[in-house]
Amino acid sequence: MQRYITSAQSGLGLKFNLKPFPAMASINDIDEENPNVTQKNKQFFGIFKDPEPGLTIGAISMFATFMMTNMFVYGLTGKAKLAYLISIGTIPLTTGLNIIDQQQDYEKWKELRAFRSKSIPERFQPYRCKYDWTEFEKRELLRKAQEAANKPDEE
Repeated sequence: MQRYITSAQSGLGLKFNLKPFPAMASINDIDEENPNVTQKNKQFFGIFKDPEPGLTIGAISMFATFMMTNMFVYGLTGKAKLAYLISIGTIPLTTGLNIIDQQQDYEKWKELRAFRSKSIPERFQPYRCKYDWTEFEKRELLRKAQEAANKPDEE
């Protein structure tokens, strides 16, 4: 049922439609004109599906060490090839140190598991970890469970 206000009622000679508004769209409706912008998978060119927490810091550290060494050696000697070769040599060194640092941090994370299970705040724990290993632990547990499920029973 539509109701209209006539010009006699409004006094302006206009006709207004007093139809109720249509029902609002629910949250679950798919908006075809404005799709969601969130990424469905968080892969970086398909290379790093589930990177460890220290990967980005390690990559930045490796790049910075390469550049600083290159500039330092070239500034001292003036030989570009020598500077490049020495800078290339810092890549395995930086990578190795980063891996050792991540392993030590993960061991600390495992030691602090009891404190986290008791909901003790981080400031009252004996030491802090550099990286957050929660997602990494969840993936490791899931991976172990899948391996156990896929492993045939030996009789």
